[in-house]
Amino acid sequence: MGDRAILNHAGQCKSMGFAAGHVIMHKLFIDYALKCRNLEKAEPSAQVVLQVDPEHVPAMVITMMRAGGNGDAEKVHAIARRILELENNPKNPWRRLAEMGLRTGRED
Repeated sequence: MGDRAILNHAGQCKSMGFAAGHVIMHKLFIDYALKCRNLEKAEPSAQVVLQVDPEHVPAMVITMMRAGGNGDAEKVHAIARRILELENNPKNPWRRLAEMGLRTGRED
């Protein structure tokens, strides 16, 4: 029900011409999905957000993790490097996930 409530509100914002509200609701949905550890349901929202805000780190994390699930280590590394450039706080969970992403597919 939570999924539907957030996404329905995003749809209402879009239909009323409130583009900023539409994107905000998708950003909220990404945060919600990350907390629920359900990347698959956040992927469409990440695509919406990245079209408007290509450096939205949580949306980039979704894309990076989905690429990792698909075995695309090159894409994971590229996104992880960009996240590390954008997020300087070493305690930030997105930065830690990006650091883990850089280790994906590497033979040490």
